[in-house]
This record gives sequence, structure tokens and C-alpha cells, in this order.
Amino acid sequence: MNHLRDTTAYTPQAIIDGQRSVVGSRERDILRAIQESASRPRLEIQIKSGAAASGAVSLNVRAENVEKMATGSGDIAEIWVAIAERNLKSDVKEGENAGRNLRHSLVLRSLKKLGTASASNKPAYEATAQVKLSREWKHQDLEMIVFAQEKRSRKVLGVASAELSGN
Repeated sequence: MNHLRDTTAYTPQAIIDGQRSVVGSRERDILRAIQESASRPRLEIQIKSGAAASGAVSLNVRAENVEKMATGSGDIAEIWVAIAERNLKSDVKEGENAGRNLRHSLVLRSLKKLGTASASNKPAYEATAQVKLSREWKHQDLEMIVFAQEKRSRKVLGVASAELSGN
């Protein structure tokens, strides 16, 4: 919370581009923040996944045009991959939601730093990586999300997502 300069944590909450905090129940404010964000230049990210096998998936990640994102701050653009699972639910036993069945749109299962992008490289970043997959996860419901984020400011520079291949 420190880099957003918020004095309290609250739920529900939305963080737009790692830079702007909005109360989750303020739909208009969230939509406005997303529209403002969508109008800014983005790092171009492409991802391709191989078939999930032997408890892992292979993915190729390429990021270009990092020079468009230069802020002059000298910050570093880190490349991350998240594996998220759709169609999960929780049967709540205690607390304010006791007795309810909650459905989750996406649940983060894995988060891994792949490396750093550099404006001096063409492309700015390119690599093939292996990401472990648990047998407990429903592989047909998994999604890969690759994003570039400045290390210090946490500003999100670009995002791409894809379903896993071969499911």
C-alpha cells in the first residue's frame, strides 16, 4: 500500500495499472480509471504456450516497444507470468459469509518473475520458460497472464493473456 500513499487497506478494492486505488463499489470511478489507462501507450507483449505435460507448461514470451514506456525515472521493467484458475467456488463455514457459496472469477495459482526488459534490446525481452502446474488445478480452466511492471513504481506497462494450449 505504501507506493499508492493510501493510509488504510480496505475491501473491495481495485488497483488500476499499479498506480491508482479505487474503492471496488465505485463502478463509475473504476470504469473512468480503466478508460484513462486504456488511452495510454502500452508495451506490446505476445505469449505462446506449448501443451501442458509432466506437471509444467512451456511458454514463449516476447515484449517489444519498451522505449515507448520510458519515464525517465530509470526504473526497471520486470516481466512476470501469473497462472490463474477460473470456475472456482468456496463453501464458507464461518464469518460474515457463513453458509454462502462464493464463486470466484479468477484465482491466482502461481506468480513467477521471468526477467527484465531492456530498451536497448530488440525485442526488449524474449525468452522461453517452464511454469509448474499442480495436479490439483483444473488445467482446462487455467489462464496465463504475462505482464510488465516497473520494479519501483509498480506501474503496469503492458499485459497479455492466453489459455493453456493442449487442454
